[in-house]
Amino acid sequence: MWFVCYCHTSCEPLVISNIRDQCRPDTSDLDGPCLTCKERFSPVPRKLTCLRWIITDSSLYREQRKPYQMFSTRWQDMDLVDIKNWASPEVRKICLCPIYLGGKAPYEVEVKRFVPVEGDMLEEKWISNGVTKTHPIPPYALSSMKKSAEVLLYFIENSIGTYISETVGHMDDLIWHTYHFTFRHGNNAKVSKT
Repeated sequence: MWFVCYCHTSCEPLVISNIRDQCRPDTSDLDGPCLTCKERFSPVPRKLTCLRWIITDSSLYREQRKPYQMFSTRWQDMDLVDIKNWASPEVRKICLCPIYLGGKAPYEVEVKRFVPVEGDMLEEKWISNGVTKTHPIPPYALSSMKKSAEVLLYFIENSIGTYISETVGHMDDLIWHTYHFTFRHGNNAKVSKT
């Protein structure tokens, strides 16, 4: 079992290049600081304890058999299927931008008004000060799943730098340098064209 250990202290983090020599997990307290941190930094107070994860425990995506069912229950598998029953043939373009990108990476998709079926979410509900409130959601959906997937792929490929900068920023040097190296490597790696 190989652990990644990055101990946050007010003065001295464990150096990532010497991780295998320095990180000794405390088997009696796997969620707490490693033994090295306990020995080196006690009784120095620290705000965050040692972070340690088993590399193979990380997941980059969620496995699921069907789409998230909160907005609609009409699809029961992960196949991309266009809606066939439209209320209007009129196509509208809407501009979307993830809020966490601060308006720096918008993209445009085409939508049409659809005929609702049972299980479609047509109003949003929430509780405020004990009172249930609602807001209607106009029945519009992506007019073409294939075209929207192409738009989203283009958005992802062209906005990854903005995404990393806005979400990770410089909140932690180890994380920032890891993402920065990976991003640079992805752009500079030689790829054989077959």
